[in-house]
Amino acid sequence: MVAGSYAFKITKGETTEIEVSSRLYPRVDLATAGIAPGTSMFLFHDINRTRFDDFREAVHDSDGLLMLNGAGEALGTPLTNPRAVGVSACADQGPRGFGRMQRTRRPGDDNDLAAHCERRPSLWVEPLGNWGPGAVMLHPALGTDPARIEARIFTCAGEITTQLVQANPATGGMRLDFTLKGDMPMAELRAELWRNGARVAEVWVNRWVTA
Repeated sequence: MVAGSYAFKITKGETTEIEVSSRLYPRVDLATAGIAPGTSMFLFHDINRTRFDDFREAVHDSDGLLMLNGAGEALGTPLTNPRAVGVSACADQGPRGFGRMQRTRRPGDDNDLAAHCERRPSLWVEPLGNWGPGAVMLHPALGTDPARIEARIFTCAGEITTQLVQANPATGGMRLDFTLKGDMPMAELRAELWRNGARVAEVWVNRWVTA
């Protein structure tokens, strides 16, 4: 669809800066074109916390879209995990900057001692020159609600509790967490992921034994 070349000038520091220059050559007529994309994982925070049975206070790589428009206004939009996919567009003339921001920086903000979401970097884009008219687009990705993923977990002994399916930004797939409770020496475990009445991943089978 599009051919091109890129050059990156990277400056390390407390804030890593990457200056990008590119030449793009469409091979077909394009009705619209998007540049400077960014992505991050978002499951929930205080706005939609009640929909998720989870011990953590929040789970996200970033919690909002920030935009400095051509008029000098700073516009902020909190991220959500909607039940249906939608697109938000902030029309502008010559944007000065935009990006997805992670503002929860204290370990207690998320209460996650493993993932440490409070350490995830923000992404900020500053156009070099005037980009003219256009729009900053916010596309919610398909997560555990827009295309519902159902976990089915089976055990021959004990009880399965606190199961959680969430997007895994490291692999682009999903991650399943669950807890097995009970006083037993061994348990055969089986886990399946389903969507719209069909399995969407290989069946995970494992034997749990006491140490």
